[in-house]
Amino acid sequence: DGVSSRAILPVILDFSSVHLRRTNSVQEEVADDWYKNNAEKLFEMAREDGCVATLSCYRSEDLNFGHKNNSANNKNPHVYHETVRTKSGSTGNGEDRIASLAADHAARGIDPPEVFSVIDLANLTDRHQERTASFHLEEAERFMCHGAPRTMIEMTIDDMTGLSIGQQLLKYSIATPYDPAK
Repeated sequence: DGVSSRAILPVILDFSSVHLRRTNSVQEEVADDWYKNNAEKLFEMAREDGCVATLSCYRSEDLNFGHKNNSANNKNPHVYHETVRTKSGSTGNGEDRIASLAADHAARGIDPPEVFSVIDLANLTDRHQERTASFHLEEAERFMCHGAPRTMIEMTIDDMTGLSIGQQLLKYSIATPYDPAK
């Protein structure tokens, strides 16, 4: 069910580089645009291509979240969900993140973490990657800066009028061919 699976979106797509900083109205407008027209669409495409597992699926009792195909307990990068504390996030290494969560849970005296992979980023289907690559590149161009800022003023202006400067530079590096002369 597309409606219920979207309930996890605000948790999964809560990127601190976009949302957890002091912002002005222009920055908020750009962040909302990015969220609605990029992040949500990419998540929907991943869901449509069968690359997403959520607790909010139609018959969650039919999905074995402990199955190895839904496990984040490997060295792959994942978007994950931890059910004991209802925590979601992303990690570059599932095993390391689970170990860190286990230590944190032990220190807090709560049950061990129960983690499943919402999206195993190392195992996205070829079809999904082909389908989303051009969309992602086009969207990156809309949100990138026009080049690496050369002064603090340029950096401040870029940062004040768009996504964080870090996000803009990341998108610039993705969408622009490398030119050593720049």
